[in-house]
Amino acid sequence: MMHLVIMAGGTGTRFWPLSRVKKPKQLLALASEKTMLRETVDRFASLVSPEQVQIVATETITQVIRDEFPELPENAIVAEPCGRNTAPCIALATLKILQDDPDATLIVVPADHYVRPVDVFCKQILDATKQLEKNPNAIVTLGIKPTSPSESFGYIPRKGVGVDGLASGLAFHEKPKKETAEKYVASGDYFWNSGVFVMRADQAAELFKAHTPELYSVLLEVVASSEYEAKLAEVYPTLESISFDYAIMEKVDEVLLLEAEFDWNDVGSWQALASVHPPDSDGNVLQGKTFSLESKNCIARSDDAHLTALFGVEDLIVVHTPDATLVASRKNEESMRQLVEALRDSGEKDYL
Repeated sequence: MMHLVIMAGGTGTRFWPLSRVKKPKQLLALASEKTMLRETVDRFASLVSPEQVQIVATETITQVIRDEFPELPENAIVAEPCGRNTAPCIALATLKILQDDPDATLIVVPADHYVRPVDVFCKQILDATKQLEKNPNAIVTLGIKPTSPSESFGYIPRKGVGVDGLASGLAFHEKPKKETAEKYVASGDYFWNSGVFVMRADQAAELFKAHTPELYSVLLEVVASSEYEAKLAEVYPTLESISFDYAIMEKVDEVLLLEAEFDWNDVGSWQALASVHPPDSDGNVLQGKTFSLESKNCIARSDDAHLTALFGVEDLIVVHTPDATLVASRKNEESMRQLVEALRDSGEKDYL
């Protein structure tokens, strides 16, 4: 049976001031009128039932998620005592699912990506699950043809295409330096890792056992405990914070790549809005109560109770919220995390 695991623990700092600790990126409506998390859950409605959904998120937002998804059973929301990156997140979900379904197939996805059209995406997910029948020890990932030498994604080389458009015998390279990324993109043989993983739950558990034995043994004891919540709260903060990409994907031998046939965007920053929403004739993306005059290539967002007007400016990001306003250059947006860290260091934690 297919089980959906949604990783919803990110903080989305690059969407400050709209994104906050108690309402991070995945709980924002950025690509449509729905929150990113709601888009992700709805995307899989034709593939899995509510009983086969697990959303893993930090405790600070689990009640908000429960309120947004009354159709999901209570145990569909897996609360992490704190964020420890994607490897512990996936390991915890895997071991919990195996308790009830030893033959489970996992579809692991981020909570905050843009995918269109949904039907093409779902067909490729089904194609990936079928590959596991022939390759039960493999991890199947969907590869995105890169549009730039981004340092934010993992890269997978495609060494020839076999049956069903699947490439095998691949090595996973996580977040290379820019010079290396430029070589990857120029070669035409590398794909971005979409963060979507399809694998058998029992094989995933074996990979955790082999490559992260301490993580595996600790969480195995937790999920088997009669005092699960107390045990998890005790040990989870002590686990190494490490991504699934570093912990597992860089070390496995059988990674299969299926080239994505759908439009994809990780919506990683305010800049991405220009990719998922058509700019106006001046290159501006305007959301909410906004107005622009003689301004070009700006991104502006405001709430309906406050008018934000742009006049005679270019290449700006302007975001108004009731208690904080951001004005930034589009050219420096990659440094947004530095701003959030500086605010935290200065004692402005109430605005984070």
